[in-house]
Amino acid sequence: MTQAVSSQQEEDLLWASTDPDVQRDYSGQYVVPFQGRIVAHGTDLEAVLREAEKATGKSRHELPDCAILDPLREVPG
Repeated sequence: MTQAVSSQQEEDLLWASTDPDVQRDYSGQYVVPFQGRIVAHGTDLEAVLREAEKATGKSRHELPDCAILDPLREVPG
């Protein structure tokens, strides 16, 4: 089953995946963008999602997550 993505989630993902400050500050990490800000970040996706749930009061299934790739590594973590 495919999860529907809201336009706000799409905007947040686009912002997080292209913003130079986000790319620099969170390189090599997973981030959860929510309403134009990063509400959780780190190298352990499960921990990041738990933190984002607490910060937003939303379920992890309602939150977008994005890997910010480190140009020197292939995947975060």
